[in-house]
Amino acid sequence: MTVHDDIRQALYDAIGWQEGLANAWAAGSPERQEALDQIKSYRRILKRRYGEDRTSLDLKLAGAKLVNVLDLKKQV
Repeated sequence: MTVHDDIRQALYDAIGWQEGLANAWAAGSPERQEALDQIKSYRRILKRRYGEDRTSLDLKLAGAKLVNVLDLKKQV
């Protein structure tokens, strides 16, 4: 990996970490808002530096098709 890739991965990891913190706090709490603000900040950095503000997981999920669990059972 290049330094460029390392920095990008660190931003992805930071977004994931902050999302975990935001999910741990109740809606309306100052801690949750702080985590959400950090996520926005990291996404702005990604957009400015790399032209894309979505993580690789976001990109993969964007093209994913939702399926019903019962439909999956039928296929087995």
